Amino acid sequence: ASTGLISVTTPDGTDVTGKKATNQELKVTLSCSKTNCTYECAASKGGESAFGVCSSPVDLPFAMGDGLYTFRARAKDAYGNVDATPAELSILFDKTAPDTAINAHPPAVFNLKAAAFGFTCSEPGVLTPEVCEFFCQLDVGTPAPCTSPHAIANLGDGTHAFAVAARDLLGNTDAT
Repeated sequence: ASTGLISVTTPDGTDVTGKKATNQELKVTLSCSKTNCTYECAASKGGESAFGVCSSPVDLPFAMGDGLYTFRARAKDAYGNVDATPAELSILFDKTAPDTAINAHPPAVFNLKAAAFGFTCSEPGVLTPEVCEFFCQLDVGTPAPCTSPHAIANLGDGTHAFAVAARDLLGNTDAT
């Protein structure tokens, strides 16, 4: 049988072989330890798909849609021997920003010097459970990393505005 290898680069040539996440189109380069190999590839989202003839390099477009994909490739030598252990790569395509929801907050009007906020993020169809970083902002201050629940102490008198934004693992940030 033949032995196949997968190496993966982005359009600018950055090697991302073995990484699980990317937000770019990928170029997958296939190689074989024998001479005169041909290749068969399959890409699937949740489950396996049939192998089809492919050639190296293989372009995986970012337009495949959000989700976790499995790309498999196997080599076939000149005698028709097919690699019994296809090379496999997990790829997360994600161009959707997470949605941030504030699910706990003080009343609109209160007479305390402290407040606490709870929040979550969701990004259906991409990752379960969703994994986000949060950035909190009070009034016109600079957004800073935070976690939920987020407590604010020493509030001065007057009206205050609290904002939180989620950013997913690939850097997509909620704009609302």
